[in-house]
Amino acid sequence: MTTFDPMDSQANSTRNLFTYGDLVIEYTRWPSSNTADDGITADARKTALVALHGFSRPLEDMALLLPYLQPHEQLLAVHLPAHGRSSGHHRPLELADWADAMEALAASLELRLGGRTVAYSLGGRVGLSWWMARPEAMSHLVLIAPDGLRRSPSYAWSVDTALGRSILKRSLRHRAGMVRWTNRLFTWRLISKHHHQFTLFHLESDTMWSMVQDCWLSMRQFWPHGIRGFLRANPGRVEIHLGERDKIIPRSVASKLDNLVDVHFHPFGHGLLRDEVLCRIGDGQKNRTQPATPTDHGHNLD
Repeated sequence: MTTFDPMDSQANSTRNLFTYGDLVIEYTRWPSSNTADDGITADARKTALVALHGFSRPLEDMALLLPYLQPHEQLLAVHLPAHGRSSGHHRPLELADWADAMEALAASLELRLGGRTVAYSLGGRVGLSWWMARPEAMSHLVLIAPDGLRRSPSYAWSVDTALGRSILKRSLRHRAGMVRWTNRLFTWRLISKHHHQFTLFHLESDTMWSMVQDCWLSMRQFWPHGIRGFLRANPGRVEIHLGERDKIIPRSVASKLDNLVDVHFHPFGHGLLRDEVLCRIGDGQKNRTQPATPTDHGHNLD
């Protein structure tokens, strides 16, 4: 039996490219190491657990899921659009085209979709959008500190208006100036420490800001609308894990889900890809808790 060490995932994985039309998806697959004396045939080990990483992170982050694979599963981790060597040039990338490419990728690997999808941070927005467009693509969706549950006005203006997109496309030349103004606003106490640090992280280099541009512009269609109605029509298929100290995806977003989904809170910040969290997702049915409803205002999930 081969044992996969998540801490050494870079050394034990090979990134591959899959081309579908003008769309490229970079991916890695790992079989389950939980195969000893389980009576499951090799042909039955064909269900993909699809793993979607966070912004600016490598797909190998999701190798932390390896100890939690079921015997019939193989881990299929893909780089999101505009990450790694996955395409980021579309303006925008059609969600349907990406979903078709994922189906074709799984088929090329002789894997079946329709199992679990585990999605973290930005990957949560992609996973939620994908599920709502193609419910048959997964039986259970695990969202960990997911983007996509609230939409900031500045993001919406930047990607949903022609003027906003035009300014965003040309903003790279002004990155240094944006850094200076961000520092001034913080000095004048017009933005919080978190907002200051979060903004500087995205503006830290031309490479990073180019990734922001490509992400926002290519993934414009990857935004879930009508979440509550879809959850009502598909009960029991989604669970959400949130950090009690997360300032990026605050726990307050759960209050707008109207008890339609199981929400688990953890005593951490945004970094929830850790064993203390992953051990609780199990098969999506174990260790469930009752949804909580903290007070929140101003977020529209419909």
